[in-house]
Amino acid sequence: MLDDEVLTPDQLLYEVNNLMDSREYEEAYSLVLKCLSDSQFQIPNVYSVLSRLCLNIADIYSRADKEKYEFYINTGYRFAKTGCSLNENHPGCVKYVALFFERKLWLKGTKRWIEKSFDLKQQLLKSLSFDQNDPIILHKIGLWCFEVTGWTWVQKKFAYALFKEPPRSSYQEALKYFLSAEGN
Repeated sequence: MLDDEVLTPDQLLYEVNNLMDSREYEEAYSLVLKCLSDSQFQIPNVYSVLSRLCLNIADIYSRADKEKYEFYINTGYRFAKTGCSLNENHPGCVKYVALFFERKLWLKGTKRWIEKSFDLKQQLLKSLSFDQNDPIILHKIGLWCFEVTGWTWVQKKFAYALFKEPPRSSYQEALKYFLSAEGN
């Protein structure tokens, strides 16, 4: 199907899924952007797919081109937030807000990650509430637990300076989420 033949959001999503199956992420991204100028495509499902495409493209550039990586992380986050502004409980948009939020924090460094650690966990848990078996979100929560548990003495002191009660976790809690992500 050519992009000028796309008539409905469902047809667009079908075409984009075919392109994604072929790993033609940038072509799919361009197709969705062209359609987005038409208001019928400005719906959470389209913003969710656009966010997913940004994440896939960012992964391609993660080691090769930091500037493009950051562009797609920030752009994907904006698309996910736009989808959530249309429906704050859209599972796909909520998931991608959480995933991009985590990556944006790492771009800003450990200090920022610690400052926003509670917000990050809340975003991840909100996403998990829509699909309690989502392996990506379960894995990210496990990483959150692992990261918090492994904070150095200096990082813990920084967290205590920021919060009356800083985030806490354990390696066992991290393992629980990792095993759940693996389906065990």
